[in-house]
Parts: sequence; C-alpha cells; structure tokens
Amino acid sequence: DQSQKYPFAEECQGSYELLNCTYCGTKFEFAVEHMYHLLKDEICSKKINVYCRERINASGLPDTVDKHIISSAILDEKLTSSIQFDSNDTDLKCGDCSHVSASKIYYLVHLDRHLRKGRLFPCYKCSKLFLAPFWFIQHKCLMDIHTESSTLRITSEINVAYLYGKVEKSIRDQILTCPNLKCSKKYNFMAGIFSHLQLRTPCLLGLIKGKKAEFEWNCCIDFEKLVNRVYNINTSMIQCEICNEICLSEIAYLMHVDHHRLHVTL
Repeated sequence: DQSQKYPFAEECQGSYELLNCTYCGTKFEFAVEHMYHLLKDEICSKKINVYCRERINASGLPDTVDKHIISSAILDEKLTSSIQFDSNDTDLKCGDCSHVSASKIYYLVHLDRHLRKGRLFPCYKCSKLFLAPFWFIQHKCLMDIHTESSTLRITSEINVAYLYGKVEKSIRDQILTCPNLKCSKKYNFMAGIFSHLQLRTPCLLGLIKGKKAEFEWNCCIDFEKLVNRVYNINTSMIQCEICNEICLSEIAYLMHVDHHRLHVTL
C-alpha cells in the first residue's frame, strides 16, 4: 500500500482519492504527483476546474471572494476528507523540520519533500533544478509547461541525434559533461546529467563547496548559471522542431528535447 509512507491513523481507510485520480484512474505513488496531474493533465485539469466552479457556485459565496483560495480548499477536501492522521500529526506540523502546513494536502505534499529527498526536478523554461517537488509544482514556469505536448516521433529525418545535433558539438559536449572538473563524466542526454547530480552526491556537494552552485530560496539550483560559471558558454536561441517553442539557450533547448523524448511527468 503506497499510503503507508504517510503518518495515517491505523483505522484510516480513506487514502484512495489521495493517490488515485477519480477522473482517469491513474494511480500515484506520492500526493505531489496527484497534485501535479490535476494541474497539468489536459483532460483532468479541466474536470477539476469544473468541479471547483460548481462547488463555488452552489455555495452562494460573493464574487469578491478569492476563487483561488476557495478552489484550494475544495481540492484539499476532495483528496483528503476521509484521511485521519495519528495523534502526533493533528496539528499538521512536520516531525522532521517543524514546518506547519495550512491544509492536509499541503502537509502531505510537504512530507513528499522529505520522502523524495535526493531527486532533482528540472524545469526547461528557467533551466533550474528543483530539489523538492513542493517548490517545483509551485514555481512560476509550471503554468507554461504542457504535459500533453507531442512525444518525440522517431523518423528518418527527425530523431534524437538530429535534434541534439542542432547544438554545436563543442557546446553540447560541455553541457553534457559533469560540471565538477574533478569528475568530468560524459553523458548522452540531459537526463543522464541530472541523474548524476543528485543531492548529497560528491559532485554536486563539491560544486556547492567550490561556490560554483548555490541554493536559491526555493530549494533550486540555476543549472545554466552553474554551467556558465564553469565553461562560460555564449548562449543563443533555438527553436524546437516538434512544437515550435523557442528556447532561450542551448541548455534550455536540450532540457526541452528531453521533455519530449521522455514525455516528462513529475
């Protein structure tokens, strides 16, 4: 049972809606994955918005009420109304860092930050690597990322080698090499670099200690700034031939191609 990772009361039997989409049946391992799905899935995001609007209209609340706040409360109720926590977690205070959450769903999403510690969440829009899913799903670029975008269709003309080849080889080799010069392992894809630079690994810790990388306020590292500190790359814009999006740099472009290649989800 995936829900056993959370501090639910023994008699709690209401975790189904937390980890299963009631609209499409998709199962999730973590609460934050379900939140991301409801925000970004082309079909389910529309259905949850209709559900929230109907609940708001039926409530008779005045138009001056902040609809975003009310929608968050409705979503919290939908996903967690049947959930009961053990006696130590009734105040929604994290036992690891003492953070207090405003609602059950954000408490569970916060716990995911600890449960998934070590994994990176890259954003191709701003080229930043988020170290916590809580901050990734809330940062400003998320509304412009489309999970329903076309997956990469391999053809004789457009394939991964062709798309990656749009970046000059010398620059591509620098981007796909570990920026910790004591390591310098080379990878074929951006996903390989990000898997290599997991939190608490010697390479990432060395970059932080050497002041090549630093954490921003929302638990992220600016990967483009990091690479440019090491290699000083002169960036140029590249247009994606799959969806026509214009990427502002080679790093953003290669991250974007992986978004198609891997059909990225949280």
